[in-house]
Amino acid sequence: MTAETETKAESAVALVTSRLNRMSTKARIGRPLRTGSSSIVNRRITPESMIRLRRSVVAETLSGNNTGTDATKEALVRTTTLAPSDGIYEATPDYAHGIEVTDISRFVFVAGTMGLDPRGKPGADLSSQLTQIWANIARILAEAEMTVDNVVRVTSYLTNAEQAAANGAARVAALAGRIVPTTAIVVQTLSPDWLVEVEVIAAG
Repeated sequence: MTAETETKAESAVALVTSRLNRMSTKARIGRPLRTGSSSIVNRRITPESMIRLRRSVVAETLSGNNTGTDATKEALVRTTTLAPSDGIYEATPDYAHGIEVTDISRFVFVAGTMGLDPRGKPGADLSSQLTQIWANIARILAEAEMTVDNVVRVTSYLTNAEQAAANGAARVAALAGRIVPTTAIVVQTLSPDWLVEVEVIAAG
């Protein structure tokens, strides 16, 4: 390896290390990057993906293409909110008519999730069950090394239409104000103690 090539390789390693540090920090924080109506959601950052990204950026640098764009895109998912300005009724501020998700490597489909604690006991009231539901969803997503920031679709099953406001508020709080397509349906759950069920789709 020539001195010039070695210098380029060292620069590439420094560049990709800096990028990986930033990406890993965002993955730990679990918050998407946002630009206008678009968000970038972190995919799973594993040792294997870090090695692949490091090799890609080093190869780009050595070949004279030092942008790293393709390698960086490998680790990110982009979502764009679909908000038509005419020809359809206006969405309320707590949800989106639709979102476009691109650069996806995997989906996680979460079953209808109840407000039950680890012993299977339901919360005493609607508020406690909603809090437990989103804690349970977060735990399920963590098994796939995702967070609630990877959620791209929410469906809620309510036992009473009057629960809609509290359910919406809990969803907005859980997603830190990020809006996604949602549906709420009034149903009869399998147990009268289960006041609400929520199912989600996540992308990463």
